[in-house]
This record gives sequence, structure tokens and C-alpha cells, in this order.
Amino acid sequence: EGEYEDPEPGAGEGTGTDRAAVFVQVIDGETGRTIKLKGIEFELYGENSALQVLSTYYPKRIDYQKYETDENGVFYLPEKIPLAGYYLHELTGLPGYDASENAEFYIDRPYDWNDPYVVTVELYPAKNMIRLQLIDQGNGQAVGGASFDVIAAENIITKDGTTRFKEGEVVASIELDENGYGESRELYLGKYKLRQNTVPELYARITADKEVEIEERTSAESAAVTQLAEEKTSMTVQLVDALYDTVYISDAKFSLHSDDGQVIERMTTDDKGRFTVTNLRKNTTYHIRQDSTVGDYLMDHADHSFTVGGDGLINGSAKGNLMLRNRMIRVSIGVRDKLFRGQVSDVNVALRDSAGNVIKNWNTTGLEQTITGLTPGEYKVVLAGDEANEHIIQVQDLTELQSFQFDRWTTVDIGAILGLTVTLGGMAALLRFLLKNRKKRKAEE
Repeated sequence: EGEYEDPEPGAGEGTGTDRAAVFVQVIDGETGRTIKLKGIEFELYGENSALQVLSTYYPKRIDYQKYETDENGVFYLPEKIPLAGYYLHELTGLPGYDASENAEFYIDRPYDWNDPYVVTVELYPAKNMIRLQLIDQGNGQAVGGASFDVIAAENIITKDGTTRFKEGEVVASIELDENGYGESRELYLGKYKLRQNTVPELYARITADKEVEIEERTSAESAAVTQLAEEKTSMTVQLVDALYDTVYISDAKFSLHSDDGQVIERMTTDDKGRFTVTNLRKNTTYHIRQDSTVGDYLMDHADHSFTVGGDGLINGSAKGNLMLRNRMIRVSIGVRDKLFRGQVSDVNVALRDSAGNVIKNWNTTGLEQTITGLTPGEYKVVLAGDEANEHIIQVQDLTELQSFQFDRWTTVDIGAILGLTVTLGGMAALLRFLLKNRKKRKAEE
């Protein structure tokens, strides 16, 4: 065995009229184009599957059992062979191509080197399918009724140089059955993308393409199943405090309405102030309305609408999100030290409505008191039971905290003033004493 160059006319034995020169070319069986690859190996067999060993004799004898293509995808048998039937058996297993069947040929007359007998070996591109399974992202159950386009993710080129598919070209489709399973037709090896075409009812389109690679088949069903998960279209609502958006409002009641006002579903916010609605139909507008709130919160009376598009998406997403706010009127009342401006303790405070009815009564603890649930209007604040010196406040319809501060003389203030008076008096006496002594010294001088 050894390498050899294409023989020249007259090379090797067997130049008589009972023999034939043979030229072999390897082609793509679909396009007929030569596969220009070096090193595709073959063996030659004759009658009764006898391996044919051929030889060259110049400058020395070399025996050949294997024959391989040059960079042009062709080769000559190294010597002429007798007229008979033969076949070429491929040894290489060219990547991207199925193994070829034995290339049988029968030579019934002589052929010379300048007009050889041509044997064409056809290799067919390897193909495989894409197998797809679609499931529900939430429960893992099969989802039927969808379809996907198969798109070339690159130029798909076989080794004969033929571009089979161009990048971005839709080359096949996959229809999923009621079990969410489907297969593509046989496709050339390479990289592809799956893009959803038909979207099942109640579900949202998978917006991101799924990349897959078709590889050579190693068994009858070697193609791995690509699994995709699809989400149901959903809208999640969260209810928070209008002033503090990390305070969630639970147990508030809402309802989902159709465009004609019919109630579709009723919901209650959980401990995170949330609820989620699903089973939403495509090309439909829905309305969310608040039915009740909790505590001193004021209910949101607005109509919040959203539309599910034909692709099952809400504003381009499978999951819609809506944050709603309930507010309450908050009033802060504090009693401050008139001199030092700090909050003081043990002062009785009475909050009364405009008619004089007591709404709340408490003793200060050194902190401001926050009161909720008031309605806008005029209120009275009485400190330490001093009815003759009540304070009028105006509560407004605001989300922001409304602060009311009242200044009051305390024993600390009085003590501080007395202490300051004594200090100042002492300083004045000292100053008088110093002046008197100074005058006395001057008189003695």
C-alpha cells in the first residue's frame, strides 16, 4: 500500500486490449457536484467479493489495497483492470454524509488512459430531524395545538460547496399534536432556530427563539427531544400603601370584568398584597376593579384595564404586572418644649371634631402621635384640659403625613430661665463689685 500519482498513459501492467483504465469521482448524490475532498478511501472488489490488489512497477513495485481521492475528489486506479464486474467499497465515512452503498460497475470493453472508464460514487448528505415537546411551565403537563417554524441559524452548506439553506430562511415547520409532540422533516446537518408560529389558547407566545443543532443520526431515533416550556398568560396585581410602597395590603377584594361589565373572577390580596389572574383569552380587554379595602385605607375607584394580544402577550410579555395603591389620611400631633423644641411627655392631649366630640385622648410619651382614619375638615386640639385655649387644625385630603406641633412651657423651661436669671444677677453683682474696687483704688492713688 502507498501513495501514488495519477498514472500516465501506459503506466502499470495491463496495457493490452482486454483491460480498462478506470477513473473514479466522488459526487453529491443530490446535486451531482464533485465533493472536492482529499483522503476519501475505497477498496476494490471483484467477482465473489474478492479484494483486488493492484500494482505499479516503476520505478519499483508498489501494491495497493486502498485508493483515495485527491484534493479534487477524484482518483485513477493505479493500473488497468481486466474486463469484468466490480464494486468500490467506501472506508472513510465522510462527516456530513451517509455511508455510501457499494458502487457497482461492469466493464465490457477496453478503455485507455486518455479516455478512461468513469465510475461515479454517489454520497448523500446526512440528514436528521428535530423532535420537539412542549410543556406547561407551571405544571409540566403537555401543551398541544402549537406550531413552530424552523429557521436556518447559519448558511447550511454541504461539502460539495452547495448552500442548502441561507441564514434566516424558514426551512420547515413543526406541528404539535394533542400531546404537545411534533417532528420536523429530515433536514441537513447544522444549526437552526425554533420560532413559535401558532400559540395555544390561554398561553403566551415564546418570544425567544430556541437554538438547536441537527447532528448525524446514530440510530433510528437518535435525535434528542428538545423540550420547550410555555407560560400561561397572566396578570399579577400588587396592592401597597400609597405612602410606603413596602407596606403590603392584604385581604382587599378585587374583581375581574370583561369589556361588557360581566364579572369573570373575584380575587383577594394575599399577605404580599398580591393576586394573579390566568386563563386569559387572546385579543381580549379585561378590567380590574377594587371592591373593598381594609382598615383606614381609602379604596381605589379607578378602572384598570389591560389587553391580551393575539400572541397572548400583555405589552410584549407573558406576565403582566400592575401595582395599585390605597392611601389613608395620616395626621401627626406632637407637643414640644417651648424653649428647647423637643417632644415632651405626660401632657394630656384631646383631639375633638368640630362639634367638640372627643375622637382620641392620650398622654404624650415623648413621641409624636399618628392618627389615621380622619376625614378632611376642621378639628380641635386641647392640651392638659385647657378648654379655654383650644387649638384649631385643618386636616386636608392628602396622601402625605400632615404634622401639627404645639409648643408648651415646661418646668424644665422655667428652671432654665430661673437659673439663667440667677446667673445673670450674679454676674451683674460681680461686675458692680469690680467697678467699685477700681474706683476706690483710683481715689487712694
